[in-house]
Amino acid sequence: MDALITHITENKYANLYSLLIYHSNTIIYENYFSGHSADSLFDIRSSFKSILSLLVGISLDQGHIHSLDDKVSLYFDDTRYAPFFTGRKRDITVRHLLTMKSGLICEEFFSSHDCETPMEKSDNWITFCMERPLANKPGHQWSYGTCNTLIAGALIEVAAGISLGTFAARYLFTPLGINDYKWTRDPSGNYMSGGSFFMRAPDMLKIGQLMLGNGSFSHQRIISGEYLALATSPINKIPSFSFVGQSGLKDISCKPAYYGFYWYTESVKVGKRFYTCQFTSGNGGQYLLLIRELALVVVCTQGNFDSPRAKQFFELLIQQIIPAVLQ
Repeated sequence: MDALITHITENKYANLYSLLIYHSNTIIYENYFSGHSADSLFDIRSSFKSILSLLVGISLDQGHIHSLDDKVSLYFDDTRYAPFFTGRKRDITVRHLLTMKSGLICEEFFSSHDCETPMEKSDNWITFCMERPLANKPGHQWSYGTCNTLIAGALIEVAAGISLGTFAARYLFTPLGINDYKWTRDPSGNYMSGGSFFMRAPDMLKIGQLMLGNGSFSHQRIISGEYLALATSPINKIPSFSFVGQSGLKDISCKPAYYGFYWYTESVKVGKRFYTCQFTSGNGGQYLLLIRELALVVVCTQGNFDSPRAKQFFELLIQQIIPAVLQ
């Protein structure tokens, strides 16, 4: 841990805002930088997509959404959004939304077809997303796009019969003791369920503790372990991409990154061993990462927006954090 502290003190990691390390039921490191504190609200960007996945899982557990393989259109048939589900769009399932395989034309991981920017200029972001045409047959191709999460958020609302904000507060945030946050809404009042969610780093850690506890927190069951196992499984290989490979590390073995239900998976090599990481990722370097076999959760927030320097977190993880935990 001394080497970690030295590296950070020497300002090796630019625009680092917060770093929390939780190991074997204890916070072993917690620090804030650039004027930030434990009470700072960080825009976790697309890391919120992973939290939305938990909300979908809770909705499934409670029976509001009946099956991952339900056609999404069935839930919207008696709503104002029904006209948007025509033709092959009626074949989009809940699973397709969660795995980014809905077939909608948006593609934002490799920035080939950005939908989020024009969406934010519209009055109703859910309507904008549902209006998108198909580029592929549903279930055919992985194509990362925020519209999937906007529709998934709307799905929770119509299935549960309450607003997404109320659902999240009642069944996830309040049980975790998360009360201080800011949630962006569009001009029509819809919650932004793909990002633009501001929360405290210690509260991000609570999400990690929930994950490490397989759905339980402080002896209270919040979400089923069965759903979490599915959500964090390596379902789709991301083409020609590795977070470690983008970190700036030289001469290191890289495994491909995978995508589950809005959660990433990638194995990292430290010494002679590979460790499986399950994590969230948000623009600028917003990460919540867990390594189950090490009982480890790491929270990192940064200000490296639209910059490859955001991936420096994986250099920090491989060269400093995991070795410190293994000592």
